[in-house]
Amino acid sequence: MRVVVIVPPVPIATPQDVPGPHAGDDAMMAGLIAAAQARIDGPTGNINRALGLQTIEIATPCLPRSIPYRPVLDLVSVEVDGVTVDGVSVNREGRLSYSGQMPHGAAVIRYRAGYDGSDNGPVPANAKAAIVLMVQDMLAAQAPNGGLRSFDVDGAFSEAYNSPDQVQRSRGATIEGLLAPLRVFA
Repeated sequence: MRVVVIVPPVPIATPQDVPGPHAGDDAMMAGLIAAAQARIDGPTGNINRALGLQTIEIATPCLPRSIPYRPVLDLVSVEVDGVTVDGVSVNREGRLSYSGQMPHGAAVIRYRAGYDGSDNGPVPANAKAAIVLMVQDMLAAQAPNGGLRSFDVDGAFSEAYNSPDQVQRSRGATIEGLLAPLRVFA
């Protein structure tokens, strides 16, 4: 099966969602958000789910019973051997149904998937939180002090320490925990 993203996903987080001293329209922050979202969203992602609204096209040797990367909003077009097929519908889980005889031949299905905030609800909060954490992780990796932390005990001593590996492992586990309920296995 060939899968192509025709219209890229709409970002599900904005620079304002990421804590820190940056502008609400910060281009670098928007780029980091797009990179983080690409790791998990749609065909390029690792949870087999569409998060941001996007248009996807799949090509298969025959018409499938279901299409991947749910939630599916609607079908844009269905073609079999280059001929448009009418009478095909889809539910949110990607299950296709056909009125009449199911045509045989190579199929190309174009559809819209992802959360649009109305028909199928808002983007899951845990997906948005995972993207914010991934962006914070990328920002911490490029911090000028390398993630050095310190604390002072008044009149006694001060201590500086650095534990970027531990922080990264902890954040990675948190991100995986946030995404686990969204992962699609079938």
